[in-house]
Amino acid sequence: MNRKLSAENDRKVMFLFAISMGIFSLLILLPLYLSMERQAKKESDKLQSIKDTTIALNQPNSLTATTKNSDLRKKLCSLKARPEPERTGAIKAIKDLLENPQSEVVYVCDDSFYSQEDDKIIPAKTETYSVGLDTFLVNPSSNHVVQFSIKSGKFGFPKDKSNSYYTQKELEDFVRNYISKHSSSLGSFDLSKLQFEAGQKGDGVSDTNYFFTWKGESKTVKLDKPAITCSLDIPKTEPGVYYDDKGIPCIKHYETTLQPTLQIAITNKRYFLNYSNSFEGEVGREITF
Repeated sequence: MNRKLSAENDRKVMFLFAISMGIFSLLILLPLYLSMERQAKKESDKLQSIKDTTIALNQPNSLTATTKNSDLRKKLCSLKARPEPERTGAIKAIKDLLENPQSEVVYVCDDSFYSQEDDKIIPAKTETYSVGLDTFLVNPSSNHVVQFSIKSGKFGFPKDKSNSYYTQKELEDFVRNYISKHSSSLGSFDLSKLQFEAGQKGDGVSDTNYFFTWKGESKTVKLDKPAITCSLDIPKTEPGVYYDDKGIPCIKHYETTLQPTLQIAITNKRYFLNYSNSFEGEVGREITF
């Protein structure tokens, strides 16, 4: 009899334990599930807003469309932007390059876009930031500056207020040191292992710009979408050849060969003109309004 009661009590204890574990799991997992549902709805609503705004921008323009389209583009940029805390690394990198922590860096937009054909957002290659008239493109994956264009003529490190000019060798040494000094903002490069080229434009004295380029090894990369070439010169025996609606032979290319380059242009007074780096992939588009 006692054994029977003991067994019955054990079953009750196990049952109550199972119930309590179920309630405990529910209390733990339910908020997580609800949070995931809210996040999924938020992303779905964001995608729909981007789709609607993109479609609105693609509508035929009217006489009063200029201001409207500008507002739509700004709205689209705001919708696509990664969270502000994630962009602080990009702003820090730009200030580091300028060697001026007080610089007013303004986020403009990124080059991601909604593809109606694929019904998805094509991720951004770069984000555009501005400092006055100057623009900086940042790779959002690394927060490295991969391109800048100096229109103000004020970003540089001149010797003094005199009319003295730097030699090509002095500028090359300065650029090499600058790239190394700002590796956290530009990325790390072993320039000794890259093919170096130097060029200049100007009279070689008072009005001369210098171009310093480093090239890496060519490599084959896959294309996001196949590139199509149509030409009567394509042999009919070419593997994968097909014909367009005009009967012209076409072929799709799924890969391409790229040679990554690092280039910087600078005046002989040591003012930067522009910079580009394709070692982190193809540089995206600069977005301006």
